[in-house]
Amino acid sequence: MRTRLFSAALAAAVIAAGPVAFAWAAPTHTIKPGETLSEIAAKVRIPVAELARANQIADPDRILAGRTLVLPAKGGGGGASTGYVVKAGDSLSGVAARLGVPEKALADANRIADPDRIKADQVLVLPAAAPTGAALPAGAALPASRAMTVPGTWVCPVDGATFANDFGSRRPDAPGASHQGVDLFAPRGTPVVAPVSGVLGRYPNDAGGLAFQLFGDDGVRYYGAHLEADGAVGPVKAGTVIGYVGTTGDARGTEPHLHFEFHPGGGAAVNPYATLVGACR
Repeated sequence: MRTRLFSAALAAAVIAAGPVAFAWAAPTHTIKPGETLSEIAAKVRIPVAELARANQIADPDRILAGRTLVLPAKGGGGGASTGYVVKAGDSLSGVAARLGVPEKALADANRIADPDRIKADQVLVLPAAAPTGAALPAGAALPASRAMTVPGTWVCPVDGATFANDFGSRRPDAPGASHQGVDLFAPRGTPVVAPVSGVLGRYPNDAGGLAFQLFGDDGVRYYGAHLEADGAVGPVKAGTVIGYVGTTGDARGTEPHLHFEFHPGGGAAVNPYATLVGACR
């Protein structure tokens, strides 16, 4: 099994002493009824073509209300942006110091006129010139000009699996719904392991079959589905076998795979593809 030091480090590993005071998430936008992709692109200041490409939208004139879009880095060729989720009690100066970036650069990058007015759950985009060594959110892509090493490991959940960036693709079995994870294909019975330490619970359901929820120590909720058999439950460490690849639930008749979801802060699903590429390839 391969493990790597990975830039999507666990927040708990980045700050060894004391409780984690902050959480990360890639910036997203949930489509509201009546919104068009061009309107959203104008609001977030990202070209329509980049926004469509990052979310695998074949027809920009056909988007569905309720879908969560991942916002690519501006001018970054479609990769996920880096961002910081504001917590209650945060100040812009404190966040800037924690990230190692100038407060004015952080304010300018987010068009913040009054540094004393930031809101809890607001996602702050890191300045393009953020220095090497600043922590990045789990699942975010590293811009080509940046590289970093952060203590901590993130283990590939299915060693040797093949996968593509199928997050957000349309589901033929559920009109109007989109794929909220990435499918990791491997032979039936291949072990599935915990990518991070945390607390594991079973989550059987009609669609997912034998499924699990892992509440990671990094503040991310991981969901996996279609297991052939269960593994450990309760507190687990990264690398612990928690199940085996299968086709239970609505995956019957398909190739064996693990449907893998990534929910920073326990919220909406965010594309885990970049994180998986860094850990599994």
